Amino acid sequence: MLRTLRLAVWPLVIALMLAVVPAAAQGSVVGLWVSEDGAIMFHLSPDSTYELTGTLAVEEPQLTGRYAVPEGAGEIIARANERSGAIRFTIVELGDESLILVSDAILGGSVTFTRPSAVAVAIDRALSGYALFWLVIMIGGAVMTGQVLGRTWQPFWKTVPYSVLIGFADVCPSLFDGRLINNLDAVMLFVIHTPILFLAMLVAYFTTRASRMVSQYPWRYRRSGIFGWREIGG
Repeated sequence: MLRTLRLAVWPLVIALMLAVVPAAAQGSVVGLWVSEDGAIMFHLSPDSTYELTGTLAVEEPQLTGRYAVPEGAGEIIARANERSGAIRFTIVELGDESLILVSDAILGGSVTFTRPSAVAVAIDRALSGYALFWLVIMIGGAVMTGQVLGRTWQPFWKTVPYSVLIGFADVCPSLFDGRLINNLDAVMLFVIHTPILFLAMLVAYFTTRASRMVSQYPWRYRRSGIFGWREIGG
């Protein structure tokens, strides 16, 4: 049992190590910023693209484009796809966890943004509608895998590596509008979804094994509950 737990834990440790290195290398401006009232979200990507959504002072509910932070300047210069010319957000204050921007044209004045926890954002994405829809598809594969393992009399411990493999398949680059998700999103998807896949595979494995035992030896065994069997007359 201890060996089985080690097989399940090591992939999580490696995935977490892969997630921490890129996160530490990001700049102070890059990342997701949310206004204090939660009405505006400002996401600055490492590839110099941004996405501004929420209650804005313009008719568009969302602005996207590229941005630049000039050396020694207190402004973020962003060009939106829907608008001509440059949009300037004046940085009043910039800290590790807070950002105050001023833009009368876009924000309607001064707005204070805070940086939410990267783990909280990744968990939210892992529990999003599309991710859960994909999880349902993966559960189907886990159930069929558990049935095959139980039907062919495979040992119990094989459910662990197979559920880990399906968990990795769940972390696919087609999630979230077809863009490659970052490492932390992938880790949260794996950490949250894999135990669910393992549980589904385990239920299918024990149910199939009990059914197989009774159907193959009907003169000796009968069902005892969902996962068990007992000897006739025993």
